[in-house]
Amino acid sequence: MTYDHLRQSEYTTVVCMGFQGTNILAYSGDFRSEAVAASTELLRRYTEDPASAGLSLCLKMADAEKTRMRLRTGALVYSIVGTILLLVGLVTMFLVVLLHLSSALILFALACIVTGTVFGMVWTAWRSAVTRREVMRRIRVQSSNLPCVALVEGLTFSRAKLLPEDIGLLLLDPVHRRICIEGLTHQYVICAKDVANIRLRRAPATASTVIAYGIGAAELVVVISENTNNPLELLKQLVCLRPRLYRRIAQSLRGAPATTSTSSAASDT
Repeated sequence: MTYDHLRQSEYTTVVCMGFQGTNILAYSGDFRSEAVAASTELLRRYTEDPASAGLSLCLKMADAEKTRMRLRTGALVYSIVGTILLLVGLVTMFLVVLLHLSSALILFALACIVTGTVFGMVWTAWRSAVTRREVMRRIRVQSSNLPCVALVEGLTFSRAKLLPEDIGLLLLDPVHRRICIEGLTHQYVICAKDVANIRLRRAPATASTVIAYGIGAAELVVVISENTNNPLELLKQLVCLRPRLYRRIAQSLRGAPATTSTSSAASDT
């Protein structure tokens, strides 16, 4: 697999675009700021093509605030409507059982719960579609099989958030033992030689992949989870079993042969 979109000229452009019109003092509060600064310094010193040099990086992309705003609005609508539907359904079901109310209310409660669940699935699909369209336009990789992933800060993983810190597409490169996440706001290149730790992190109703990796003198800890409506994967998340995403990432970093259509499709680019 090759990352044609990671040519040095484009890396240089990305680094410049990342800080154009950006208040660096304000950006310094971001958990990726040290990693971005270290990546910028590496690219300034390195003269070879970064795509083939085996550099782990974290680069800030051009402003994607409009897309982020759309997703934030969608998340707000889902959090309000979906929560109300689920709560109404659960409370109604509880009252029917407790007070022996009309059985017709059971159908109403089930309808609310099912509608809230379907609404959540539609929100997940829409968020993935918006992210895929935005990222595909940038990287010019024609594949519909790239997993859409959410990425959050390792230290704040357990906190409730309206949106994750970043959403993007995962590209696997087992040949060079690395992965690349093309996010809406940042690009993450993770080489196996720089990975200090990779493990599964479990939380209520979710199981995600934690990766700690070094970029020069900086270290970045990220938690990655897949945006999916696959029933089996959703069930794994619910009971905190190891998801397929963890296996794919671990295999790519180990240099194992690609066994998924995701890798083979991306390698044709």
